[in-house]
Amino acid sequence: MVWGVEKRSRKSYRIWDEGGVVPAFVVEVASLSASRRDATRKRATDEPMGAREYWRFERVPETGPAGWQRSEVLGLELRPEEWLLRFCDPRLGRDLVTHPEASRALQESGR
Repeated sequence: MVWGVEKRSRKSYRIWDEGGVVPAFVVEVASLSASRRDATRKRATDEPMGAREYWRFERVPETGPAGWQRSEVLGLELRPEEWLLRFCDPRLGRDLVTHPEASRALQESGR
């Protein structure tokens, strides 16, 4: 998440192309094939640049109940849920909808 930077379509975020603005929140969705390599290299790159929070999510299904972790930057709670990272707004007491959930709701409503 980057405050103060124009929202636009981009394949990657490059600080030098964005006026030197460093993301406050970085979440890495790790692939199983690159997991070991990325665990050290990407974190070593992103944290020193000034990201306030760095989260790493490995796409491995949970085998039991997972606890929530709080992001101070986002003001949200996060937890792994099967193959995705679930975000919850603790002020509202409910999960944020994922893109597939929002698309399904639109289809069901006939829009």
